[in-house]
Amino acid sequence: MDKLQSYCLSFEMVTLNIENKVIIIVGIHDKSIENFVKTLAKNGNRIVLGDTSLEKLKKLQREIAKEYGNVIFRITDSSSEKDIRNLQKYAVYEFGKIDLWFYGSNIDLSK
Repeated sequence: MDKLQSYCLSFEMVTLNIENKVIIIVGIHDKSIENFVKTLAKNGNRIVLGDTSLEKLKKLQREIAKEYGNVIFRITDSSSEKDIRNLQKYAVYEFGKIDLWFYGSNIDLSK
């Protein structure tokens, strides 16, 4: 995957009938994002989480896996191009592709 375009969307603007996709979400900052992640998982999506808090990632993974499955995570600093690229590689390795990204960094992944 040489080029990856990102779009800036608020979580409220996203249509939640997205189904059966591989979705990366970086930065689990508050309860609304956690609920967004759970809704996506409920719809049969495979979720790849990235955040700097291991405890937060483990907690959310346990909650989602218990009910819906298909969630993995990796410690990721959204300000680090290396971390974002490693998360991208991990998602492709585990699930074979990436359909959607939700993150708030200014990293150009097209390089």
